[in-house]
Amino acid sequence: MNKKVNKIDLEYIGYSDFFENHYKNTNAKNQILARIISEHKEMYIVRNEISELSARITGKMMFAALSREDYPAVGDWVLITVLDENQAIIHEILPRRTVLKRKSANNSDIQIIASNIDIAFIIQSPDRDYNLNRFERYITLAESENIKPVIILNKTDLISESDLDMKLFEINNRFKNIDIYATSIITGKGINDLIKSIKRGLTYCFLGSSGVGKSSI
Repeated sequence: MNKKVNKIDLEYIGYSDFFENHYKNTNAKNQILARIISEHKEMYIVRNEISELSARITGKMMFAALSREDYPAVGDWVLITVLDENQAIIHEILPRRTVLKRKSANNSDIQIIASNIDIAFIIQSPDRDYNLNRFERYITLAESENIKPVIILNKTDLISESDLDMKLFEINNRFKNIDIYATSIITGKGINDLIKSIKRGLTYCFLGSSGVGKSSI
């Protein structure tokens, strides 16, 4: 089989030599590459170089799974067969380059937050749960998987310039060599700088508590 893929398009959604090398070593026949972009219970949305498709895993994958880590996660590169213009079947997960994971709230099982992440935007806002130790926990989580952490202090319109300067001094003093952005959706402060920092072909995620402005950003 000719395993040549359109790398220009796939690179746009994070494909790299790491995954290409593993793909070459698979036994794929009529299967193509796609990336999982969202998960809804037992159904996934995957993206290939052409379109988005709804997909499910094979019974063989489900039977062989020993834990939740053996199931696809958002960010995974997978091998699929396309059934029609809307549906596909997932046959295999390519090895993960990085994994963000945590213990499930209800038991000791590991829950994968996302895989194959390059940069994690760690967000807090002064009106919610601003806490340097919380920043540190997220930074440790990211760096343990060789994911670059970036700090975002959002909703800066809610505090005075002097309070903002004080908080930025605290953050800079505590966390060396980490990029920091002070942003506000209301005023637009820092948003353009944040946008300029985002590079094509890299995969980003947002980490932070509810209400800090992840969705708005």
